[in-house]
Amino acid sequence: MIQGEKNPPQRAPQPGANPACEKARERIRGFLDGDRPLSDDRALRAHLERCETCNGFYRDSLLLTARIGREQRLLRELRAERGPLDVPLETHRFSKLKRFRAVILPFALVAAFAVLFTEDGTARKVHGRLLEGRATTAGRDFDTEAPRELERGEWLETEPDARLALESEGTRLELYGGSRLLVEEPRDLRFRLEIGHLAIDGPCSLRGSFGAIDTLGGKATLTVGKDRAELASETARIELTDSTGSRTLEPGQSVELVPPPR
Repeated sequence: MIQGEKNPPQRAPQPGANPACEKARERIRGFLDGDRPLSDDRALRAHLERCETCNGFYRDSLLLTARIGREQRLLRELRAERGPLDVPLETHRFSKLKRFRAVILPFALVAAFAVLFTEDGTARKVHGRLLEGRATTAGRDFDTEAPRELERGEWLETEPDARLALESEGTRLELYGGSRLLVEEPRDLRFRLEIGHLAIDGPCSLRGSFGAIDTLGGKATLTVGKDRAELASETARIELTDSTGSRTLEPGQSVELVPPPR
């Protein structure tokens, strides 16, 4: 079962787990810290190919790394906009204020970022609207006349030549024929594209076998096949993470995403 579905299994190894899995997790942490490329660690790649638990731990770790990197970048941009404070360092009062900012500001920034995906403090809603062809969710057809609100854990599937629009305040995704997408969490616009082609317009988070991407706005396209995935930005600035690490995609750029070994 893929994380984001209802009642997902616990994939992280528990205390007393297989020593090989514990060693694999240490190597994964080393890769994320930049100690060595994953391609150089043949033993780890072989382990990930046969252990779904560690493979899931690896994919979840990639997503967490991407989110941490994005928050750090936003914090640096915020500090650059505000500029340095003209505060006497010898003054105890302002020294305490500086320490307060260093500790509290990152947490406040994370909370503020979460609010970006809400409206008036309420959870965001996503509606699916069939544009053409045939699309289903949980064995039910979408109605061409009326959109329906999508719930957490729903799998959306489009038949060939179909187009399905997913719409929320400030965001529109268009799912094309032959695609399969999971609504992981509609209130913060988080989805998982298993296969197919998706047009993106607005802020959202997407994950899959290719890794994870986060866009704060603008237009882009994501195509996921069985063995490869391609991300192209038209006007969006996107934070992405795949098996090669984390990086930023600027408007007008495209990149082939490398999935982890299975």
